[in-house]
Amino acid sequence: MTRFILAITILLPALTRGDDRFAGLDPYVAAAMRRWEVPGVALAIVKDGDLVLARGYGVCELGTSRQVTADTCFPIASCNKAFTAASIALLVDQGKLHWDDPVAKHLPGFELADPYLTSHVTLRDLLTHRTGLQRGDDVFSNPTNLSRQQFLARVKHLAPLAELRTKYIYSSAMYAVAGQAVEHVSGRNWDEYLAEQFFQPLNMRSTTVGAAGIDPARLALRHWRSDAGIVSRPADSRVLGESGGIFSTVNDMAHWVQLQLSLGQYAGRRLLSEKSVREMHAMQFSVPITTRPPDNIYAARFFGPGLGWNVLDYRGHKVVRHGGAWGASVTMIPEENLGVVVLSNIDIEGIAGMLSYDVLDAYLVGPHLAWDQTKWESTWLTHEGPGYPYRPRDEAKAKLEQARMLGTKPSHPLNHYAGVYHSNLYGDLVIAHRDGGLAATFDDYTTPASHWQDDSFYVRGPTRITYDWLLTFAPSAANQPASVTVKHVGWEKDEPDQVFLRIP
Repeated sequence: MTRFILAITILLPALTRGDDRFAGLDPYVAAAMRRWEVPGVALAIVKDGDLVLARGYGVCELGTSRQVTADTCFPIASCNKAFTAASIALLVDQGKLHWDDPVAKHLPGFELADPYLTSHVTLRDLLTHRTGLQRGDDVFSNPTNLSRQQFLARVKHLAPLAELRTKYIYSSAMYAVAGQAVEHVSGRNWDEYLAEQFFQPLNMRSTTVGAAGIDPARLALRHWRSDAGIVSRPADSRVLGESGGIFSTVNDMAHWVQLQLSLGQYAGRRLLSEKSVREMHAMQFSVPITTRPPDNIYAARFFGPGLGWNVLDYRGHKVVRHGGAWGASVTMIPEENLGVVVLSNIDIEGIAGMLSYDVLDAYLVGPHLAWDQTKWESTWLTHEGPGYPYRPRDEAKAKLEQARMLGTKPSHPLNHYAGVYHSNLYGDLVIAHRDGGLAATFDDYTTPASHWQDDSFYVRGPTRITYDWLLTFAPSAANQPASVTVKHVGWEKDEPDQVFLRIP
């Protein structure tokens, strides 16, 4: 990755002493970017209420010379969820709702598959991922084509996988529901509400919901690890704003961190009550950790959701943080009045989290360990090296390969499989016969489907994330299969098989 360009954009006067704890930061970040094949990174550090450092590295898009700066806009993905929780906190402060109110009380049209869940699921349940419902991430494949009313209609088809409040099942869908409750109670459009209540008073002038208004010269495009290598992706939100549609800069996100660490105050103005911020930063329930690698200092001893945050430990300190699958991380140690923001432009890789811990180490341990690359071999490269999110998919596919019967043929001519298949949860899946083979189109994504076995076909990365699909068409005496079952290869535990019925 020799095309990466180092660009240091801001070094504030706070770092002038001879024993500068960040003297080794720049070569360390550059080496990490090469090792993890990351085109661009920006980071900011807040300590004792001040922005002490903000820097940019690399390029906004491979093949271009647009350098990343501290004012480059990145999608922050699920770091967005803390804004959703804060929006509810503001309404709690105003007495317009309460954390433990049933969602149905504040959101007409809210309905889940089980009537008991419909009437009992609370706002706190949404924000702590404890509804017991399946993740349903493919609902967000292309929400620009999905109205909020259509989204609510789909939510009621999420399958219950566990009893209410008994299991942590991460859910962006439930955060989108929480955001819609905020809209209904506040009477404001989500984008406008965030701008008025947070972006403007926090002087987050480069922060928006969606990428439409961002100067392309200042926008870092997402990249992903495809079969052809690291490639860029279009500039869009790809999820409803409440769960991950914000674009921001590390300079702007530093203001957000200042608000959090000051327990709701910014520039002498109180935006949130101290009580609400402490509630958001408090672990709401513990997720059992039954095993912990003894040689991995980064592995948490305790972990659980806050409200819009995750709460865990590191080197004896309570950490409040949230990551974003598009390469973002916001991490704080409130008792040290320390926070770090890392934004990168490669999807679902570990570099943002690693750099966040490195910055914490610069304060908690010292630069001798923080910027020591030799620790990569025993920790990060072992547990979260380049491409680690794809390991479950590759392992699941290898198991499928072991059971696969070679030499079988489809039951029908390929053109008989073509058609539109519908799921009440996920919408339409279009199977087309073209160029002598089949192709699957799901929202904006079209991917070849190769024959696997009998009436099953394999689809590689249908929505360009870390799992594949195995499509199995139901045997039929008619000329056309009546349904197709989608198995999420590499994500079976979080996403049950989904049946799509052919539309006549």
